Amino acid sequence: MACTFAYRIYDKVQLSYEEAEKQCQRDRARLIAIKTSEQQRIMTGKTSRSEAYWIGLDDRASEGDFVLSDGTKPKYLNWDSGQPNNYIKNEKDQDCAMLFQGTWNDNQCDQTLRFICEIPFLEV
Repeated sequence: MACTFAYRIYDKVQLSYEEAEKQCQRDRARLIAIKTSEQQRIMTGKTSRSEAYWIGLDDRASEGDFVLSDGTKPKYLNWDSGQPNNYIKNEKDQDCAMLFQGTWNDNQCDQTLRFICEIPFLEV
């Protein structure tokens, strides 16, 4: 059996990272863990290039140690140039990753953004 995913892109709703995680959980899903360049290409094609979307990648537990929403360490990364930079604004770290214009950026987790959930299902 292989595990594949369906995706739900929340284009009309903007939530904090934590609230986006909770919404995905209500959908029996999680924030998308982008693991390949092909998956990245597909999501970039399906999202608005003028908007940012939360993805399932953060370093909230340990600064600089990013973990995917499925609990694994990322093998594929697509950070924008100079990212992650943990830019501090208003005394808050940037611990949560977002997809914007085809690349990733770290952002403050309390910012409200669109988001992408992945719903796992088994193929028999």
